[in-house]
Amino acid sequence: MWALCQLGAEPALKAEVATLHPGWRFAYSRPGLVTWKTDAPVGPDVALAAVFARAWGTSIGKAADDAAIVAAAMVESNFMDISLP
Repeated sequence: MWALCQLGAEPALKAEVATLHPGWRFAYSRPGLVTWKTDAPVGPDVALAAVFARAWGTSIGKAADDAAIVAAAMVESNFMDISLP
């Protein structure tokens, strides 16, 4: 799981997510970006519900072989066809 936030708001976002999602473990951060690890897979429909997050998403995981890389590329290409209002 990852989230983008205002520069400097990372500590507040980490604290908020620790309260909202106690099973998630902080993994990595850079200015404006925070990531967490989870024991169970997190689906694309997860609601982060954190007011300090500007955007968030999930990872599809590590590509173990060439077939996984091709599958990930196909998923990406499907999203390229989506038009937003």
